[in-house]
Amino acid sequence: MAFSFEAYSQPPRGGRKPGQRQQKKERVKQLKIAYFTEELDLTEEEAEKFWPIYNEMEEKMKAEKKKKNAATTAIKNGIDTMTDAEVEAKMKEALDARIEEAEIQKEYLVKIGEVIGFKKAAKVVSLEAQFKRELVKRLANDTDAESNE
Repeated sequence: MAFSFEAYSQPPRGGRKPGQRQQKKERVKQLKIAYFTEELDLTEEEAEKFWPIYNEMEEKMKAEKKKKNAATTAIKNGIDTMTDAEVEAKMKEALDARIEEAEIQKEYLVKIGEVIGFKKAAKVVSLEAQFKRELVKRLANDTDAESNE
């Protein structure tokens, strides 16, 4: 893999500065764009069509993940005081959100396949996992380096 996470740099030490979280999010987003564009070997025309669809999918997936996490957190934090019916309802909420995530992914991967080809679209899910692993590894390395200073 030719892509490098060298563009990711640690923010200044000394605590969180205003806007720092947003800057980190923006850096990660730019890294993801570069990573996916390179790994999918997107042409400029393909990238122009791919990214709006992918971003829309990602936003919808994020909303469902938030619902799923809220339901599972409610169970985790309240299981000892919740009734069986309440736990069942929260379990259903979490499972419904997972099902909706799969439906969103199914719908949008077809849309993506129609604009960049289905071979490239099939790689999107595995690229998401690869990108997260690379990012976590990079962040761990940066944290290790910072703690050794």
